[in-house]
Amino acid sequence: MIKLEKINDEVVKPSKLPPVIDKKKIQGYSLFENPWSNIFICAKKNSGKTNTINKILKSCTLPSTNIVIFASTVDKDDPTWVEIIKYFESKNYNIEKYKSIYSDDGSNKLQEVIETIQNQSNEEQKKKKSKSEIEQLIFPEDEEEPKVRKSKKIAPHTIIVLDDLSLDLKNKHVGFALKRNKNFKLKIIISSQYYLDLDPGSRTQLDYMLLFANLPEEKLQTIYKESDLSIEYPLFSRLYKHATKNRFNFFYVDVRKEKFRKNFNKLIYV
Repeated sequence: MIKLEKINDEVVKPSKLPPVIDKKKIQGYSLFENPWSNIFICAKKNSGKTNTINKILKSCTLPSTNIVIFASTVDKDDPTWVEIIKYFESKNYNIEKYKSIYSDDGSNKLQEVIETIQNQSNEEQKKKKSKSEIEQLIFPEDEEEPKVRKSKKIAPHTIIVLDDLSLDLKNKHVGFALKRNKNFKLKIIISSQYYLDLDPGSRTQLDYMLLFANLPEEKLQTIYKESDLSIEYPLFSRLYKHATKNRFNFFYVDVRKEKFRKNFNKLIYV
């Protein structure tokens, strides 16, 4: 029998958290519950990964969303990328495309994109603070404030796609963007044949992974270990093989909530 004696009045109280976002307001919620998330697609060539990226872009964006694409084949008449670019340009999206993180003159385009987003975020915060101070003067607490308009759909400020960039993924600005994605309201999609193209710090920032077929056993084990999942590895491996047994299918891993799917539309119960 365990005996307890109260010795003081010190208790830990739960922190006041921001309100939970209504899932109906999140653009692309059926794909990813987190509107600002880091997604890693691990797939070999001709696995259907670019079409998967296209699906994510179409589902998770609004016309106000900026799309920035870094893809090694984006300027090589890759028919899928050509159609993706054409579609979003026809919808008047702000879309930028680069074949590498580095431009021909050696400048770091990803760094420039992140710095622009960071500056915009800082300016928005200043405007909100200034507006709040003015409203407090005009509408003191004991007076009724004007009605607030209903919130619109919630979508990323910017989606950054990093596709088949190999060693460029170890660039420090990739890690910085992954760590600050929520602050800057980013959704980041990284696609590579090799999980270890990302440095260890970046790999710990992944929220979702879409794993396509034919991953070597040792690489699958590394992904499992670093994801710190509570299920045993034999079950994880079995789920992966079941989800990817047909071509173009993938194993969906929600790393934070430990939820699993076959493709986007089939929840796996474990």
